[in-house]
Amino acid sequence: MINRAPIYSDIGMLSLYDIAHRRSLNYTTVVRIQARLNVAIPAASLCINRRLYKIAAAKVVMATRSDNRRAVIIELLIGIGIPILQTIMREYHQLFTLHRSFTLKHM
Repeated sequence: MINRAPIYSDIGMLSLYDIAHRRSLNYTTVVRIQARLNVAIPAASLCINRRLYKIAAAKVVMATRSDNRRAVIIELLIGIGIPILQTIMREYHQLFTLHRSFTLKHM
C-alpha cells in the first residue's frame, strides 16, 4: 500500500536508522532525534486541538489583535517550549545518572 499523503509523524519516523547508516550518523544522535520527536508530535497535536477548540467554542466572531498575539505566544510555548524543556530534563537526568553510577563504582 502506498501512502500518497504522508503526515508529519511519518516524516519523523521515516526510518531514522536507515538515514543513520547512509549518512554515518551516530546511534545516539538517532535516539536523541527520536526522543525529541516523541514529545514534539504530541505537542503539535495539542496546539492543533487547542486551536480547533477555540474556534468551536468562540462566542465572538472577530478576535482582537492582542487576542491573536496571545494565542500565538501560547502555541509557541507549547509547540517549542515543551520539547526544549524535555530535552533539558533528559540531558540533566542522563548526567545525574552517569554521575551517580560513577560515584557508586568508586566508593
